[in-house]
Amino acid sequence: MDFAESAELQEIFREEVAVRSAALIQGAQTMQDRLLEPAEVSDRKRDAHTIKGNALVMGYPHMADGAKLLERLFREVEDGNRAQDTELGEAIEGVATQFEDALDAELEGYPEELMTAVNRLRVVIGELDAPSPDPVAESRPSTPLEVGSAAENLGGLMNELELVLGGDSTRVETSRMYQLINRAVELRLDAEAMSEAAGALHREVERGASGAAAASVRLGFAVDRFHESVLQLQEEALRLPSVQFDEVTSTFDQLVRFLARRLNKDVRLRVVGDDVAVDRQLVDRLREPLRHLVVNAVHHGIESAAERVNASKPPTGSVVVEVAAVERQLQVSVTDDGRGIDWEAVAEVARTKGLIGPERPSKTALQRMLFMTGFTTVGSPDDVSGDGTGLAMAAELVEALNGGIAVGTASGRGTTVRMTLPSSLALQEVLVVEAGGQQWGIPVAAVDSTVVVVGDSLDGVRYQDTRVPVASLAAVLGLAEIAQAGKVIVITSRTGVHAFSVATVVGRRQVAVKALGPMLGGSPLIAGVAVLGGGTFIGILEPRGLTSVATKPPSSARPRLLVVDDSRGVRQLVAATLGSAGFEVVPASDAAEAVKALEHGTFDAVVCDFSMPGPNGVELVKLMRKRLPSIPVVMVSAVASPEDQSAAYAAGVNAYLDKSDFREGVLAITLKSLLGMTESKATP
Repeated sequence: MDFAESAELQEIFREEVAVRSAALIQGAQTMQDRLLEPAEVSDRKRDAHTIKGNALVMGYPHMADGAKLLERLFREVEDGNRAQDTELGEAIEGVATQFEDALDAELEGYPEELMTAVNRLRVVIGELDAPSPDPVAESRPSTPLEVGSAAENLGGLMNELELVLGGDSTRVETSRMYQLINRAVELRLDAEAMSEAAGALHREVERGASGAAAASVRLGFAVDRFHESVLQLQEEALRLPSVQFDEVTSTFDQLVRFLARRLNKDVRLRVVGDDVAVDRQLVDRLREPLRHLVVNAVHHGIESAAERVNASKPPTGSVVVEVAAVERQLQVSVTDDGRGIDWEAVAEVARTKGLIGPERPSKTALQRMLFMTGFTTVGSPDDVSGDGTGLAMAAELVEALNGGIAVGTASGRGTTVRMTLPSSLALQEVLVVEAGGQQWGIPVAAVDSTVVVVGDSLDGVRYQDTRVPVASLAAVLGLAEIAQAGKVIVITSRTGVHAFSVATVVGRRQVAVKALGPMLGGSPLIAGVAVLGGGTFIGILEPRGLTSVATKPPSSARPRLLVVDDSRGVRQLVAATLGSAGFEVVPASDAAEAVKALEHGTFDAVVCDFSMPGPNGVELVKLMRKRLPSIPVVMVSAVASPEDQSAAYAAGVNAYLDKSDFREGVLAITLKSLLGMTESKATP
């Protein structure tokens, strides 16, 4: 449904603008005579915020920019960072007076009078130079503000950042801001590694001279101070791209009023926690899925007033949108007190679509249907909803961000849809686990629980009164079991609850996740890579990919690969990506270890690095060809010259891949081609 084209919603929007702009005008006029009371400032800030949010939804970007400026000024007054005076009040009044006229002017093109008033206000607050007396210059649109060297202090810089990020054009490079966050996180992790090393040093020298012990104590204090400074840097960096969550929810009042009128229902909306600070990129991605969940709650959940009264319920239905930051995760839920999910209706639709047989399905299986695109119990879609996109869109967002989603419902009492997401797209909290002799990161937002393993045999665990089958994480990744399972990780996705056994749980870490390069890209199991302190890095697993692979029957014949690289991290990532492509991987750290593995085991192919300490990749291939003249060998390099590549082919490699090859997943594709594998054989 396109709200901007709804005549009824346009009427509601115009009424809202009239009421809110009148309040802003009154507040600005009061500011010209006396100081506004704190409560008055807060109310006027809310008026501007509401106009801004609704204008964005209804297709009035210039009005939204003007309202955004007013909202920011009232917030600065509220926080004590801007003084009230007559000149400011007059300029604010000039902007607010133009909002109603801009409703038609902006539909016709450019609301010139509104933007003239906005620019006049920016002159008053010192963000724009006074206009030139040249009438030709005055007729030109104003030049966008640029962040320049004048913004020497952090406060000034942050104010200008808010302007440039909120307008129509981007005047700072957002990627640099996120690079700053990545750098701060990596620096903090290095500091943690230093702190641990200093602690170890202290324990060692305690047995030695007192002077050495004292020196190590001072080192520890210095590192701890450094660690604290870096943490502060990280927090400051994370605040740069953050906005209040009411950037999303500010339009929901108008939306629910429209829906209630359209559907002839009586509904009250309550928003809890909309002042929580959230990554701007996350807010932008959440806006549409959350709107769909609110529409679903009103349309499908809330009953008519008569139906509610007959069920001994208040005639007015309730929809609650709740936002909370919990342990560095963002929990967003939409709850209604309506009729609840009709599982019999869900089952009937599923049978009609051929998704289930005549037998009675489990509630878990039916819940899985709710997240399917196009699945709906509404007989025929209307202009409000009913096309089966709401829950599917929310689930797709959650999966894209490596989070979790769950639905809870009770007949006659209502339904809750809860999304758990990382609070920042630049910084993620992961649970570090060990499986297959290597460490991996699983986004905490997707992890429901960890369960201690009891006994030697493990094929299922009890979780929330349900028996959940357990898959070996190492096996899913295509790795051999190195250690006995000690813990089970429980993950919830749209396909249900899944459990994975791991050797141990190392703990939680905050990390900056980087994308894989094209050579290893395309893996359904690897979301990216994260650098830990001291130069160590781990693969971040994709929860949706894990649950998808775990539900498939295991392949009886997985080609066995030997991966040779002196970097443990590279071996780990290559092993994971190739494991998800249908291979069993055995790692080797150098030529000597590789030769030993080849002498004692059988392999279908070899992947080796060009540059390694001791004998390099070319020398290893020469040694291999003496015993194994026909085994496929793929060499990988990021630094080799054309001459090195020629030497590799002369030694007997079958394929040579370097950093200039940008085909996604080219390593797995090349191996499958050399081994004559079809896609069906390659899928674990």
